[in-house]
Amino acid sequence: MMKKVILLILGIWDAVMAFLSPLWIAVAAICFSGRIHLLDESFNESLAGALGAVFLLLWIVVAVVPSAALFIGLRKSRAGIRCAAAVILAVMVLLCLLVCGWNPVDFLASL
Repeated sequence: MMKKVILLILGIWDAVMAFLSPLWIAVAAICFSGRIHLLDESFNESLAGALGAVFLLLWIVVAVVPSAALFIGLRKSRAGIRCAAAVILAVMVLLCLLVCGWNPVDFLASL
């Protein structure tokens, strides 16, 4: 029973993080490329790469590790449940891209 609750919480967390992942990766890409200085004049351009690395590392810890834990927890489940979880995560990513107009960088720049 407790395992199912933990998997449900992980599933909800992963769905939210899958929705936010394109935006998060776009922020890291903006920082790595140095375009953050073009969007925010007050931002120190020399720290952009370090901030991009921090964002990317944080995304790995917050989004990728829980997703791996979810699929490890689901490995003894039926294949249909694992496929449904993967499809739900993919749909959440596509939904975020649809909301962003298929370009999360421009979407973030317009905020």
